[in-house]
Amino acid sequence: MIIAVDFDGTVVSQDRSYDDVVTPLEFLPGAREALLSLKRAGHVLLLWSGRASRAHLYDPALNPLVRAGIVPLDRKTWRDSRHLQWARYHQMVDFVDRELPGTFDAIDDGLGGKPSCDLFIDDKAMIMRGGATWARIARQYGEPDPLFEESPIRGLLDRPVESLNLVPTGRLKEILDRIHDQLVTAGIAHYEPTYMLGPSGFWAADRATTVNLPWFLATNDLRDAAFPRYPITWENVERSIRHEVGHSVNYAFELWKRPDWTATFGDFTLPYPDTLPQLKDPLDPAFVRYMSDVEPGYPQRHPDEAWAEAFACWLDPESNWRQKYAEPTGAREKLEYVDQVAAAVLGGYPTNHELGVLKDFRAGYPGQTVRQALGLPAE
Repeated sequence: MIIAVDFDGTVVSQDRSYDDVVTPLEFLPGAREALLSLKRAGHVLLLWSGRASRAHLYDPALNPLVRAGIVPLDRKTWRDSRHLQWARYHQMVDFVDRELPGTFDAIDDGLGGKPSCDLFIDDKAMIMRGGATWARIARQYGEPDPLFEESPIRGLLDRPVESLNLVPTGRLKEILDRIHDQLVTAGIAHYEPTYMLGPSGFWAADRATTVNLPWFLATNDLRDAAFPRYPITWENVERSIRHEVGHSVNYAFELWKRPDWTATFGDFTLPYPDTLPQLKDPLDPAFVRYMSDVEPGYPQRHPDEAWAEAFACWLDPESNWRQKYAEPTGAREKLEYVDQVAAAVLGGYPTNHELGVLKDFRAGYPGQTVRQALGLPAE
């Protein structure tokens, strides 16, 4: 593909004034790694930015805002600002040459108008959520770092945790791709959670769209090394992710605010209990039980958990929920509600784009190697 990439606010942060050409430019989290991944995948990368609109230097009327009548034509202001335009352009070029040598196939000069390409990556056209957005772009269009495909596990275990720039590969990538396909097949075509490789455990950010996946699942070798300490099967990894995706869908579409959601699952605003309910039957037929690696009564812990279990079961094409929950119980009612709200609401666009707090898993292991972080014995 030909991919056109914007610069300010997309590749580098934009927390400075327009005329500041002194403050050093800084990558947005994940941008450098994702761009290198796109390059390794064989795409043609074009840097297309307002900084590169050199056409404006030759004739102010070439500015599309001037042509549209939004900005008045002021030749004196144009002449006085030409030095700033040159300085901004060269600041960008110098940064790219230094930090991303050979990554971009061309830098558009603006003389030919908007470039023809297959994909635009631009903060004006999409919500740039820092490292999470770039990680998603790398997963969809990029190529995993060869380190995680070819290097011996011994060398990986002895690397400092903070040196890892992890992206999903191997079985984890297969699972995420499969769940994405299941969402699309189910009619949820305009939403995908923002996945983060972070601390141990599976969780979704409260009322936000981030889903955390344990960092050691990023590669098959890492997962195998971590298995003695975190013995979770790939089947249960997939089930756990579906459950957390259920939370994310609930938050993204703000279903928990709907009266019919409350009538079916309960009051979302109730606090979580410190322990699982003790007075209820853990096999209560009013609740869907989907994950096999947690207590049977887990969906009774909170209405949001009851929803997530029902959604995960409904999404999984192998759950056979219509047959398994054929009896007219509360569990069946919950599954039918998911089916109805999916048809009525989830085919549209989400109303909540809040990302949630991103936690850098590496900050929890300062100076530690992967081996030490996983509690593995030294060789």
